[in-house]
Amino acid sequence: VDLDVYTHNTMIDLTAKYEGLEQAEKVFKNLLKRNVKPDVATMNTLMAAGARRRATRVVLNYFAMLSEVGVRPDRVTYNILIKFFGSLGSTQKANQIYEDMLSVGIMPDRVTFTTLVKINTPVDLQDEITRRLKVIWKKPSSFEAKIRQFFSTLEALKPEK
Repeated sequence: VDLDVYTHNTMIDLTAKYEGLEQAEKVFKNLLKRNVKPDVATMNTLMAAGARRRATRVVLNYFAMLSEVGVRPDRVTYNILIKFFGSLGSTQKANQIYEDMLSVGIMPDRVTFTTLVKINTPVDLQDEITRRLKVIWKKPSSFEAKIRQFFSTLEALKPEK
């Protein structure tokens, strides 16, 4: 049977969720042995599996491997990294990844901003900011307008010193 990259991606994802990361990595190695070129979804799936296990080395290894296999990271790749480092309490690293994302020309989305709010905002303000953010993203305005409104919302909700 000739398995394509999409079939392998599904197998990697399901294997990671139900049999563990080590088994998913075996499916990935099988993909490489069959000379099937991984795509960004393959690498994102492996990074997400590593993130679920809180395995920093795994996440960073697969991120580094992107360029080795000739794959460019996408918005999902950066969102995985931002959420992962935020979940570890590495706010500075998560924010740096956001800056890196912008520097390579990848535009953030609602997932990016919601994640940044959660890792950079006191818990008591997170729900209100997230609620307002959802309203902003539903409006039919330009991306730049949404970004300006997002930051003005954050500024308005900052606690006074």
